[in-house]
Amino acid sequence: MGRGHESQVRVNDISVSRTHALIKYRKDDGIYLSDNKSKFGTLILMRQKTEQLKKGENYLYQIGRSVCSLRVVEKSDLSQSAGSDSFD
Repeated sequence: MGRGHESQVRVNDISVSRTHALIKYRKDDGIYLSDNKSKFGTLILMRQKTEQLKKGENYLYQIGRSVCSLRVVEKSDLSQSAGSDSFD
């Protein structure tokens, strides 16, 4: 995620690096959010450089000056939230 055109999650903020942070899926392990050596860092209640994201929990994180919200859901759960204004 970042402000670059190649980012799958774009954040239109000059304080965000082109490739600011990474969300990675590990088949055996789950989903992880990590900073991609950005100038200003990625702030989430991280105890390590990479934080495992747990299903059903809401996460607020800051990249540059932008505060974002992220929630991990099962693919099957997406149909239940259809029509909502949220981009979980």
